[in-house]
Amino acid sequence: MSDANVYMVGRTVFRISTETGRFTDSGVTDEKKKKTGMTGKQCMDAIGYLSNRQGFYSSLYSGLRELERDYPYDFDEIIHALEAEHFTDVADMILYLEQ
Repeated sequence: MSDANVYMVGRTVFRISTETGRFTDSGVTDEKKKKTGMTGKQCMDAIGYLSNRQGFYSSLYSGLRELERDYPYDFDEIIHALEAEHFTDVADMILYLEQ
């Protein structure tokens, strides 16, 4: 396994490859991905929406906002890694985050 930056946000652990900038344990191959997907803003908006309905997303959203405020470079890395997953919709993102 290549080197990875590890971030803990709420109860979610993000492992981002230092070589590719992608999540290292997504289990999804590039062939299965589409060229386009949800933007980082769309991911954050969806997590924000879900934060009002479920505790997991509330702590994740709060942690991401703290990261954005205190460590903007690390926040940007996570957002870019989310974008690199090319989620087709919110359900795709939820399935990934809850695996």
